[in-house]
Amino acid sequence: MCSRAGAWWVLCAPPLVLMAVTVVTEQVTGVSAHRVLTTSAVHWGIDAFPAMAGAELAVIAVLVVRMIRSQRSRRGSGA
Repeated sequence: MCSRAGAWWVLCAPPLVLMAVTVVTEQVTGVSAHRVLTTSAVHWGIDAFPAMAGAELAVIAVLVVRMIRSQRSRRGSGA
């Protein structure tokens, strides 16, 4: 539930949220303690790509459905 102007925030959010969750999880569990930051970033990008792609596809699908529904409601109301 966002405004039409705020939809781009929703589109950009999944990779950032997944990155934050991954970083916090690695810090709490100590997984990344022995790796260099750039190596961790590359591994994160490769490992998290399927989840990011799925999240982006879900967001795009929701935004497309929302756009189609709003166009139909405008046509039905005579606007």
